[in-house]
Amino acid sequence: MALYLQLISRKTGEAESFSHIDEEMCRYFGAPILKDEYFRYWYNIFGIQLAGGISFAELKEMYSDENEDLEVLNWLDERYTVDNWVSR
Repeated sequence: MALYLQLISRKTGEAESFSHIDEEMCRYFGAPILKDEYFRYWYNIFGIQLAGGISFAELKEMYSDENEDLEVLNWLDERYTVDNWVSR
């Protein structure tokens, strides 16, 4: 089974690459853009969960005690909608 995920810009209605999203996130949070890892590992943690069908609202509840995680989730949720599907 394969999971697929696209994040769709609320502003343009177009899918954006994860590297572009990461660069924008780094600029927003004032962090260096790293070539080999995502800012605060957002894709490794939240991307996989979003691909699996967990919503932003559910993730915010799951990570409600983690301020840094909530910052990232809120940033993503304000800017993107999720397009995900499962291939079997």
